Amino acid sequence: MVDRRLTVLASALLALTVLMTGCGDDDDAGDDAGTTPAADAQTVNVTLTEFRIEMPSSVPAGTVAFAVTNQGTVEHNFEVEGEGIEEEFEENLKPGETKTLTVDLALGTYEVYCPVGNHEDEGMTTELAVE
Repeated sequence: MVDRRLTVLASALLALTVLMTGCGDDDDAGDDAGTTPAADAQTVNVTLTEFRIEMPSSVPAGTVAFAVTNQGTVEHNFEVEGEGIEEEFEENLKPGETKTLTVDLALGTYEVYCPVGNHEDEGMTTELAVE
């Protein structure tokens, strides 16, 4: 009887593990993880400081991995918005922290800014042309 209970319990735990693995948000583009971007992604280095965003003004269309480093003294974030896309890190970047945000960008113009407090109004905004 005990062996059967253990088998049922083990099966239930396995099923739960499989279900939990499949859960979560399916929005890979906005994940915070500083994970390695897809092999076909173009990496674009971005530096955030008070109150500036330093990055290229244009990139080719396709998968772009923004390697964002906060070189400031306060928390910042990084948001890409336009052409039906609005992606940002779930958590702000602490001073000295680097995260990668991977986004599929179509041709067009995008606004890039820091959505923390009034940082955008302080000058942390730029336009990105995707060609």
